[in-house]
Amino acid sequence: MSSTARCFQRVCSTAPVDRDFNDIKSRYEAATDPNATRYDAAPLKLLDLTKLESVETYSLLGQAIISTADNAYSRFWQNLNAMDWVNTGHTHYSKNAAGSCPYCSRELPTDFEEQFLACFDEKYSQDCSHLVEYGRKYNEYMTASFIEPLRRYIELIPQTGFGDWKAYGEQLKLIENTVQMNNQKIAAKIEKPSEVVGLNSISEFVERVNDLLTETNKLFEANNKIFDAKGKTCEDCINEAWELLAFETSGDRAAYDAEDKKLAADSLQKATTIKRLNGSFGVLKNEIRDLSDKMGGTASTVEKINALLQKTGFRGFQLRPHARVPDKYEVVREDGEVAKGLSEGEKNFIAFLYFYFYVQGAWRKEDLVKGKIVVIDDPVSSMDSGVLFVVSSLVRKLVEDCFLDGGQFNIKQIFVLTHNPYFHKEISHKYETSKDDIVKKSSFFFVKKSDENVSTVKINEMECVTNESGVENVSPVKNSYDALWCEYRDARLPATLLSVIQRIVEYYFLQLCSYSIEDLRERVKTHIGGDDKRQRIADEILRFIYDEKFDAGDGINYAPDHDIPAYKEVFEMIFEALSQKSHYLKMSGECE
Repeated sequence: MSSTARCFQRVCSTAPVDRDFNDIKSRYEAATDPNATRYDAAPLKLLDLTKLESVETYSLLGQAIISTADNAYSRFWQNLNAMDWVNTGHTHYSKNAAGSCPYCSRELPTDFEEQFLACFDEKYSQDCSHLVEYGRKYNEYMTASFIEPLRRYIELIPQTGFGDWKAYGEQLKLIENTVQMNNQKIAAKIEKPSEVVGLNSISEFVERVNDLLTETNKLFEANNKIFDAKGKTCEDCINEAWELLAFETSGDRAAYDAEDKKLAADSLQKATTIKRLNGSFGVLKNEIRDLSDKMGGTASTVEKINALLQKTGFRGFQLRPHARVPDKYEVVREDGEVAKGLSEGEKNFIAFLYFYFYVQGAWRKEDLVKGKIVVIDDPVSSMDSGVLFVVSSLVRKLVEDCFLDGGQFNIKQIFVLTHNPYFHKEISHKYETSKDDIVKKSSFFFVKKSDENVSTVKINEMECVTNESGVENVSPVKNSYDALWCEYRDARLPATLLSVIQRIVEYYFLQLCSYSIEDLRERVKTHIGGDDKRQRIADEILRFIYDEKFDAGDGINYAPDHDIPAYKEVFEMIFEALSQKSHYLKMSGECE
């Protein structure tokens, strides 16, 4: 079953459920992530707000801190409402006054410091001191309890991939700005204790942060569940994906089911019609067979011959049953006129076609023969190349039927005789050197007539190292390249062998494979790898080709005193060097 069919079957067998695709995707990616990590159940602690309200509503902030001392200076400054101003100025500039009034430059009384300090009672001084201490502790508390933990969370969250760290950053910015504003208000209160101030609360921002932390912790918990059950999570995600796919395609499936039912009904109706027509066809077929038995086989054979002529593109003539003479046919040209003056090749072609179809059957049913022995004697005499090709194809079809032990045409044995080497090559090239069992059923013979006018039949054999008998039955028809390899196998002298080897190398590697001489020499040299004797033999083989290429030869072909096995060994190494070992084994008749 194809992958498309399996997908269709799975969707149809799954109940549709509307699911969140992004949720399925995120859980599946988490379960299959090779870098997945298990975290604490709730690694991000919520920020503590229990003390926040008391810190932000410190009582002294809402009180006007004033002195209750009663002396001349105190009454004077209180009437001017300048107690805070005087106290601040004295704190900052008393050391630089040098005992003089900063306004009139008059020398101050020697007891001025005592009188000045007497203007501020003990409670006023304590409240101011407590206010300064509150300002320090407020900043420390806000930084340690809220700002620094939130900064750590913002650094951690991007590393885990959980939570929206940008949302955390927004709340951190609001908290920092509020704390900074409150610090400024506290500093102003310290400068003017009599002023009443109120701090802005950060509780709203902290609650938002805690909400974010709660959601992030839920993501950690979900991650841990996925991590602890990776296999089941993957399986669940896959099943949910199929459910989502079934849901999204439910409309198309409903339309498909409706169309399928309609087509099934139409198919059933057509099947009924076909069954009825087949019954009628069987009756007509029997009638045709009875009529054919009465008419003979000429009409059907003529029809088959004309179909073959049209299929092969032959337009010279066609056949038609004779209008007046039963079981006869006549040859007509394209214009419908009876053909006259047929050539010898056309006559042979018509005769062969009639014979070809007659071999397949018989004129009458009672004349059918099983286990036929077919003899074809030079059917391509006087034929042009196009007709020769058609005849060769038809003969090959009869031969193949014979190889199938009678197959379709009941041919048990077939003999083909010919004087034409091209025809012989066309029908036999598939059965010359293959090692298939089918080739063992074919044989090649010479039929020769002696001076006494007596014909003799001799099997065509050659020496072969691959057979236990030492000989092999081969086709006598070879092309020039095949002939060179025959000479190679039969060579008995080193000079003859060297010449054949050089011609094979030149034809195969330079002409057919298009290697350059330089590339050929370099590859062979690299493959031999420093063996001086083999390299000298290789140079002798390639020298003739190089001389011919550059017209440097003198017409002398001398073979040094090397034995035939040495030449053949180096010749085989040349094919190995160019990755053509299989071609050498095939053509030389050897096996690996």
